[in-house]
Order: sequence, then C-alpha cells, then structure tokens
Amino acid sequence: MNEKVIALFEEKKISKRQLAKSCGLQYTTINKLINQKQQVNSCSGTTLMKMAAFFDVKIEDLLDPFAILDNVEGRYKDIDYIWHDAGNTMELIVEIEGNKYNRVMERSYIIPDNFKYAPIFAKQEIEQLLEELELKKIAKEYKDGKISSKA
Repeated sequence: MNEKVIALFEEKKISKRQLAKSCGLQYTTINKLINQKQQVNSCSGTTLMKMAAFFDVKIEDLLDPFAILDNVEGRYKDIDYIWHDAGNTMELIVEIEGNKYNRVMERSYIIPDNFKYAPIFAKQEIEQLLEELELKKIAKEYKDGKISSKA
C-alpha cells in the first residue's frame, strides 16, 4: 500500500518524470511505486532517504506500517494464530482442531501505535470465536433433539 507516497506525489502536482529527476531516482522506480506495482516497503534505504528528503518527511512517514504485523504468529490457549495484511483489512487466521477461521479487522482498529497490543487483540478475537463456536454447537444439538428448550 503506497497511499502516503501517492498522496505526497499528487500534492506536488508534478509528473512522475519530474519526481524521479528531483529525487535522483530511476523513472521506472517512481512509476512502479505510483502505479502500485512495487510496494514502498520493499524499496532500498537509499530510495526511501531520497524520497523522504524530497518530500521533507521522515522515512517512516512513507512506509506502510501494517506490513510489520504481517505474518506475526502467536499462541493463546493452545490455539495457533497468525496475522495477515489483506489490503484494507488485517486478518487474524486462527486454527482450532484442524479448522481454520479468519477474523477480519479493519485497519483503523489496529493502528500502528497499537501494534504492541496485537496479542491482546488476538486473544479477544479468539475468545469471541470460541464463544461463537460453542453457541453453534448448542444450536446444532438443540436442532438435532439432543437437548431441549426446557430448563
């Protein structure tokens, strides 16, 4: 996701060729970034420094911070989970008894300042998933006549 770079580029109201020349970078590099054929997080340090200097921002202001959380794994209550960057959302993939479940979370919910809380978010989502699975189990048992509605 190169939204920050694209926004800064559009703010300058210059062509991609002018941007490349002003930054001292190859046109192909700028073209790939603006057209999202290359992710800004995969740029070299030199490329990032040149763009940051041109736009007068910090390097971290150019980066997509969600990539940091991508593929981070953990374990809670003997349940494995992994975070995946899914574009506009973050997915928490949980495996319970051989079954995989995806929990989709909006990026606005997991802001970069809250990355340290990712294990807590995962625990909350896993607890909610366990409750949902228990309710589904009870509903199926009721439907199958294994339990009655009488208390």
